[in-house]
Amino acid sequence: MAGVQAILAAAQVPTVMRRCMTKPSWTILLVDATLAERALYRRYLKHDPVAEYYFWEAGLGAQALALCQARQPDCVVLDYGLPDLDGLMWLTRLQAQAGALASPVILLLDVGSEALAVEAMQQGAQDYLVKAHLSQELLCRAVRHAIEQATLRRTLEAHRQQVQEREAQLRQIEAALHHERAERQRAEEAGRRLEQAAQQAAHFASLGRLAAGVSHEIRNPLASIFLHVDLLEEELGQPSSDNPAGIAQCLTEIKTQLVRLEELVQEYLSLVRVASIQRTPQDLGAAVQTWVDEMQERAAAHRVTVRCEGLTDLGQVAFHPSTLRRAVLNLVQNALDAMPQGGTVTLAGQATATHIHLHVQDTGLGIPAEQLGQIFEPLYTTKPGGTGLGLYIVQEIVAAHEGQVTGQSTEGEGTTFTIMLPRAPGGTMP
Repeated sequence: MAGVQAILAAAQVPTVMRRCMTKPSWTILLVDATLAERALYRRYLKHDPVAEYYFWEAGLGAQALALCQARQPDCVVLDYGLPDLDGLMWLTRLQAQAGALASPVILLLDVGSEALAVEAMQQGAQDYLVKAHLSQELLCRAVRHAIEQATLRRTLEAHRQQVQEREAQLRQIEAALHHERAERQRAEEAGRRLEQAAQQAAHFASLGRLAAGVSHEIRNPLASIFLHVDLLEEELGQPSSDNPAGIAQCLTEIKTQLVRLEELVQEYLSLVRVASIQRTPQDLGAAVQTWVDEMQERAAAHRVTVRCEGLTDLGQVAFHPSTLRRAVLNLVQNALDAMPQGGTVTLAGQATATHIHLHVQDTGLGIPAEQLGQIFEPLYTTKPGGTGLGLYIVQEIVAAHEGQVTGQSTEGEGTTFTIMLPRAPGGTMP
């Protein structure tokens, strides 16, 4: 080891000298048991006009391996026939010792042997030369080429390691993003479950209010029916000249209350049936036109004109005809009730790339601003004798069609309700 340190100390190049050099400066390890041979190699390389060389020398393979391990030379010029190790064994140990970072080796053979040269190259030799044909030009060129190739190889290896590090970092980032995405999805799913639970709770609360409303709404007409049945019983039990008129009045009131009960039952049944409707793609404009024609006679009785605009070629919507018809007719009926002195109801269609809008506009009394936010609540009504279910049913029906219904109103000018429904899958604007 002391010999190795002495060789390294003798081969040090002063820093100032290295800065002043314009040619590349390389350190060469000359490995040959014969001093004269090493002197020859040194003389050849010193006369290289392209590069500046500094030399380490070793006469044994073990000593050369120790030098390579202590401080890596830029290139090794190695005699194949060393006293302690042949060239192939030396190359094998160098590879085991340094791996991919081993210095490039030029193997010198006493005689040309293609098989030996191929095996040496497989063991890691950069090049080989036959001593009998050795010249300054051949040796200098071989050394320069070996160093350039080794430099390129190390650069590529460094780049490969950088790429691997970047890939590892990217995998870590990808794993972190995947984890974050999974966490976000779990959070969103939890949010959806909470939202569904809130909606369900609100739905149950609505059902509770509806149940209370059912008992209240049904109790009133039933009480009236029982009262008039009692009155009818009295009239029949005490015949008089006024009996026919009293009996007729009682029967009329009973019939009125029975009609009201029938309406209540139908409205509540509508709410129950909404959840199980089957929708099919149909021409919405044509359906609305048909429903409007059915309302014309009733509208005329209220001195109201019903107009249709933009219903032609609205496009296809998936809907349940009788259920959606009830929603539209409820809005038209509301419009008739809002115009006791007569007026105009306009049903206007409007198409976008993804939805179809149906506007129901009246020229009636309008809705006060403070009431507008409550009109879709169940059992809320401002009309005498109203059930408070008309607009609530409209909202539930439209929601069952994956749509929305909104209302806008100006007191003294009128109200507009808008139903927005999605186009049927595959449907396009005409």
